[in-house]
This record gives sequence, C-alpha cells and structure tokens, in this order.
Amino acid sequence: MAQITHKGHVALANKLTLKNVLCVPSFKFNLLSISKLTEDNNCIVLFYSRFCIIQDFATKRLRGIGKQRGGLYYFVDADVATLDTRFSFLLVQIVGKSLQTVLLA
Repeated sequence: MAQITHKGHVALANKLTLKNVLCVPSFKFNLLSISKLTEDNNCIVLFYSRFCIIQDFATKRLRGIGKQRGGLYYFVDADVATLDTRFSFLLVQIVGKSLQTVLLA
C-alpha cells in the first residue's frame, strides 16, 4: 500500500490552487481530483475528445487547459495569457454554447 508522507497546498498555473493535497512519493503520476479543483477554484471543467477546458464559473474566462493522451487528460502548465487570442476566443465560444445547452436541458 502506498504511503502518504504529507499534506499541503499546491499552486498550479494561472492562479489555480489545490488545498489539502496528499503527497504519495511512490506514485509515478500526479493525479488531480476534478471535484477538488472545481471546489477550490470556483471553476468548471469541460471535457472534449482531445482536450479539456478549465473555465472560471463566474467570469467564464479561460483558466487552464488539458490535453488528452492515451485516455488520460494532462494539465498544461502554461499561462493562458500566452495562448493565441483567436484560439482562446474560440474555446470560450465553444464552452459558452456547450454550457447553454446543458443548462437548458
């Protein structure tokens, strides 16, 4: 059984944070709890076949992205301000339409 060595807070890119993160040094990968991410940062995460979007719940601004590889989504540790403006705008449009569809259902 894997041992938890300590617990603490983690700062991610774009001012995203996770509270009470468990450190398990023997794990090969860092796993991220989506429910914890959304709770700690008041955001939503939308999953698509090749990527996911982390979006601020109140402002709808892009907070982060993830890329799908081998069935897992990998958080891209990059400043969203460095993304191409047109790409960011397109993502926000996709998210807005998707969210409206879900809320109306």
